[in-house]
Amino acid sequence: MIGQMRTINPLVTVPGLGGGDPVAALDDEIAGIEKTMKTDFKAYSADKAMQARYLTLLEARDKRK
Repeated sequence: MIGQMRTINPLVTVPGLGGGDPVAALDDEIAGIEKTMKTDFKAYSADKAMQARYLTLLEARDKRK
């Protein structure tokens, strides 16, 4: 059942997207991380959790398409 849910809606596998519109939350969070990458790459490079989160978000976005 969970496998089917992930196939139908991959966003259910991404924790922390809030209770509103998960697509908008996903896009907003990706944009926020990309802004940090552009404005403070040193901070992004030092933050392994942010890097991992970014990859998780990109995977969910790509599965959504």
